Formats: sequence, C-alpha cells, structure tokens
Amino acid sequence: MPASEWGARLRAFRRRTGLKQLALAGELGVSQAFLSRIETGTSSPSDALAARIAALLERPCNRLIFDDWRATVALSPGLSSLLGRYQGAVRLCEFSAGFRAMGGAFETSRDGDGLEGLLGEDADRQFAVLTEAGAFNGEVAVSESTWSTLNAMGEPVCFHSVNVPVRDDYGRWRLHSTHAPISQTQYRNRIAAGLETVIRQRNP
Repeated sequence: MPASEWGARLRAFRRRTGLKQLALAGELGVSQAFLSRIETGTSSPSDALAARIAALLERPCNRLIFDDWRATVALSPGLSSLLGRYQGAVRLCEFSAGFRAMGGAFETSRDGDGLEGLLGEDADRQFAVLTEAGAFNGEVAVSESTWSTLNAMGEPVCFHSVNVPVRDDYGRWRLHSTHAPISQTQYRNRIAAGLETVIRQRNP
C-alpha cells in the first residue's frame, strides 16, 4: 500500500475515534514523530508495523464506516450500487447481490473497474450526464435516471434509479443508487415525458 494511503487511513481512523496522535503512536509502539511522518506520507511503515496497523483498523469496532455501507450494498438482495469517478472514468465500488445475480458485467466487475462501455449506451449516457451535472463530486443533491441494459441472456432490462452522492471516510464523493426494475412501456413513457434524467442541484 502506498505511504499516502496508510496516512489517509490513520487520519480517518483518528478523526472517527477522536484518538490523539500520541495515544495512537503508543498503541502502535512508535514515536509520535514517526507516526506523524506516516500520516503525512513522508515515511512508510515497516512490514511489521503495517501488519499492526492493519490489525488495528480491521477490528470490527474500528472499521471504516464506508466499509459497513459497502457491505450493506454488497449483501442486499435488491438492486443497488456504489460508484465513483476517478482516474478519468466512472468506476465500481460495489454492486449488490441482486445485481450480481443478473450475471454479465454485473457479476464479473470488481472494485475499481471502469464501467463505461460495459453496461450499454443508456448507462454510458447517464454516466456522462451525471458527471457533467456534478453528481460525482457532490454538487447534486439527488438525481433520477431512466436507463436500460441487457441481462446475461441478452434480454433488455429497464430501470428507474435514484442516485444520492455520499462521502467515504476520506472525504471522496461516491454515488449511491437504488434501482427499481420497470417495464419497457414504463421506460418508453418516462423517456417520452423527458424524465430520462432528473437532477436536483444542492442549494447554494
């Protein structure tokens, strides 16, 4: 793991728990000065220290709040997703179990995979519109999307989605979406009514 990532995780952990740097340094068996250098990314932990940090952060009571949120999405039998936009692409954080059961790209995509080009033209168009509106950087309060894709059998499936920007423990914006299946008639009616994408910006 890069030094900057260790630092970000430790800072997020201390913010979340209210633990002072000196107390955390004592728990890890290092000096406060060295811990400070790890947190700023100017020093990297040894393998032994990295193992102690990982063990500390992976205790259930110390896990990132966003990890719990991801687990909730991953285990859901319904249709939900967590996406992010970074390195110039819309990327997967998590698909729900319900989505993964549909097969195809929903089943095979993993954390960090780029999604453009995998779910079809409708999804790509929504990604572009939501990116332009600022949904992936917190400028949008909530948005609705009407889109379609193909399931593993090559059959069209249509959705009405509600998308809400949320922050992870590092302050990065993610897009949490719930997706309701709709009929092709409902899909066409929403498109005809101009409801392909509905965006509500945050109040200034």
